[in-house]
Amino acid sequence: MKCTRWNRTLVVATVPLLGLLLTFLPDRGAAQDEAAQPTAQQESQERPERQRRASRGRLPAFYRQVITEQQREEIYSIQGKYRERIEALEKQLQEVNAQCDKEIESVLTPEQLEQVNALQEEARRARRARADARAGNTDSQPSDEASDSDG
Repeated sequence: MKCTRWNRTLVVATVPLLGLLLTFLPDRGAAQDEAAQPTAQQESQERPERQRRASRGRLPAFYRQVITEQQREEIYSIQGKYRERIEALEKQLQEVNAQCDKEIESVLTPEQLEQVNALQEEARRARRARADARAGNTDSQPSDEASDSDG
């Protein structure tokens, strides 16, 4: 029960953090604005520019269309100021989730843990097969039994 209460507290505490992280996601509409796919040569020439932009930050969705260059730089500065804290909190969240998962697994018998691991692996294979099928690789088909068992 303690882990469940802890999870609930953790979720309540991380929702604002996730909201903050979502504001830093790239503007998905920006990729659609590009007129054509760049050639390999253009891409290699643009790579340093993209790396420079990525290190500066990403504009929240729809900001690109309405802000000035000065505001863009200020937003990048603000993101840079918080980047280290956000990364530290994400790492801390991963560690707490791993600790909780380990504690939950300790409740299971070795046989149950083996069954859970087998079900998880089956679900991973099914997801890979579905992804391959969507990508046009029809060599592997998803298993009906594992399609919804990855929980």
